[in-house]
Amino acid sequence: MRRFFFPLLLLLGTAVPALAQTPAPDYSIRDVRPARYDPATGEITVSFDVVNAGGAAAVPATALVYLADGTEVARGFINPLQPDARVTVNLTFRAADFPDEFPPGSTQSLRIAVGLDEVEPSGAETAGDNLARVSVFIPAEAAETNPEPTPSDDGALDVLGIAIDTRNPVTTALLIAGAGAAVVLLLIALLIIRLLTPRRPRDFGAWTPPYAGLPVYDPLTTAGRRQGWQPFAQNDQPPLPTAGEGATHIRKLLVGKTGAGLENWRVAGLRLSQYDQYGRIARSEVIAPRRLARRLDRAARQRSKLDAAGLLRRVRPVAGALVGRFRRQINQRTAMLPVALDIRFQGLHGEVRIVFELFHNQRGQWRIVDQWEPEMTVTDKVIRESYTYTFHGARPSETLKDFYPRLQDDIARALAEMIARAPAVLLSQDTPTRPPDAPPRGAL
Repeated sequence: MRRFFFPLLLLLGTAVPALAQTPAPDYSIRDVRPARYDPATGEITVSFDVVNAGGAAAVPATALVYLADGTEVARGFINPLQPDARVTVNLTFRAADFPDEFPPGSTQSLRIAVGLDEVEPSGAETAGDNLARVSVFIPAEAAETNPEPTPSDDGALDVLGIAIDTRNPVTTALLIAGAGAAVVLLLIALLIIRLLTPRRPRDFGAWTPPYAGLPVYDPLTTAGRRQGWQPFAQNDQPPLPTAGEGATHIRKLLVGKTGAGLENWRVAGLRLSQYDQYGRIARSEVIAPRRLARRLDRAARQRSKLDAAGLLRRVRPVAGALVGRFRRQINQRTAMLPVALDIRFQGLHGEVRIVFELFHNQRGQWRIVDQWEPEMTVTDKVIRESYTYTFHGARPSETLKDFYPRLQDDIARALAEMIARAPAVLLSQDTPTRPPDAPPRGAL
């Protein structure tokens, strides 16, 4: 018996001191980062490292973040650490959960504690580094966020407090059907409103020039002869070089104060229609939208920056849009009738002028026999005038497929020539009108 008892005592005597020398865990807080505030979510994040400078820990440790008055705001758990082990801890909480402690525009101090009364006693000499402090700044413009409805982790969409399961195909189909029904109902409502609201048809209306309402003068006087010629001036085109001996030609020029063509005049409207011996054919009338008039007006104002080819490119879309609308109004039977293009202009009184020029062909040469500005009755600040250009209808050997591109080219050339027309040369003397024996050319 003694033989076994003595070795046992010797073993216990060496083991007890060895156990007594095993070091205790020593947790410490290191590398405390500045607390971060996220304005998008209203969350505050506290980050720091925990290092075990002692022996191996046998129990988990609790990491706490609390206010100066001891109110706990965040909590986390740390698994037992081996000697010299290091772990990073991130604790997050919402500032909106503590509105009195985290008002906007303030800086608050936070306390951090790790493993007290768990890994190390609160009164131990090594427990001092288990505590730390950190501050956080709340911006003045910070407010409680209200994020847009987003799908939650379980696939539910929270809209106005109603959870909608977007992963359910039946729910998705009902949502799509409801959205489609809402769109259809909206379209029906807009259609009903449009039908109930009276819409006046677009009308080119009357456009009387300011010199048309004057009393008739004695035709044997200069003023009377000029007044008789004015209604026959359709546009600004010069006389044709192929005219015969004794032919006459009257034209009107829209100029500015300096005599430049179309200076201070603005394009106010465009109309394309067919006509016969009785006048315009109403069913063929096409009134261009205002955007086409504005586009032609911009080209006229930029004519000094464009050459002939560039000007033609600028007006060709206007001619194409007009012909595209016009072709819906005619057919093969009526396509041979001539076509009239009416262009309306307006300008401010005192900034624009109207000049008439009368030509006479003598010995094969055209010469100006008279040039004048008409007497006008102006009742407001706006002066209105118009040009009319005529074009051939479909020729006998021309199909509709060939007619429309040719008409578009004719209109584009006429518009480009109108914009690029040379300014009027105003005469210094008042030349009286002497009508030749041949009657004036008729108007449309």
